[in-house]
Amino acid sequence: MDFSLIPIPYYELDWEEQYEPLYGSPIDIPDNVILWRGYDKNYDAISNRFSYYSDKYIAMEYAKLNNRTLGRFVTTRKLRIIDIRFMKNILSIIIQINESYKYINDFSSTIISFGLCSLGHQILLLKDKYKNILANSSHDAITIKKGINNMISVYKKDNTIEQAGIRVAETSNDGVTMAFISELFKGIYDGFISPRLKTEFHVEKNESLSPELLLFHPKDSGIMILTETPNPLAILKISELLHNLHQLRIIQMEKDGDPLSIDFYEGGNKKLRKTVKSKSNQKSKTFTNQNNKDHYHNKY
Repeated sequence: MDFSLIPIPYYELDWEEQYEPLYGSPIDIPDNVILWRGYDKNYDAISNRFSYYSDKYIAMEYAKLNNRTLGRFVTTRKLRIIDIRFMKNILSIIIQINESYKYINDFSSTIISFGLCSLGHQILLLKDKYKNILANSSHDAITIKKGINNMISVYKKDNTIEQAGIRVAETSNDGVTMAFISELFKGIYDGFISPRLKTEFHVEKNESLSPELLLFHPKDSGIMILTETPNPLAILKISELLHNLHQLRIIQMEKDGDPLSIDFYEGGNKKLRKTVKSKSNQKSKTFTNQNNKDHYHNKY
């Protein structure tokens, strides 16, 4: 049999799928996955500068901007990708145990980008960072001011439990953040992935950020550009990748009729561990299939 005649399967991510977070392990994105970018023609399409990838329609919108073009790319090896919600926990701990002022600008930008503090403190950091910009009437100033004011409108300063910070993807600040974490995670992870996130800062985007995959060093990760789209494309769901390798933990309890719960994937191979049963009405189970919830996962 001539195996060269067998078509190679190509995949496209189901970007809008809402999947439970994975803690403790990377998500393995296979080879032959098609990725899209609306990239700046002043730079190489593939380099070791961090790059954002998304679905085709989001990339097409970015490609409409000045001096940009639509790029079609493909993975050529398995990528070790960290879930943004797990990455936030790692970054929080790194910042808490390292007090070097040499990294203060990187830390501040990262805290703002991923909301690694309370919402109230994030508002203060944003006001301080953009105080010079907010003094003028430029388009950037108006956009940032609307975002901060919208955050203030949902902030409840008298809450016993502090409100969590949110994702703030302001371009100039994100540039500092992504350059920092690209070096921080170099050789450990190829990048991070994020589902659609709810964020009150982005008023111009209806308080929603599109799903994205950021690769820290695309060239080293083996990303290649394609001149045409392979056909047919199979849809790849992140939840299916997680179900195959990891245990879905569902922690639940109830107090006076008020339920409390959280669902997440536990890192490590589920075939190598036994399911541990809780001694109380708090439950922890292994599931092989579960319908995805139709909601945002921005708070985990």
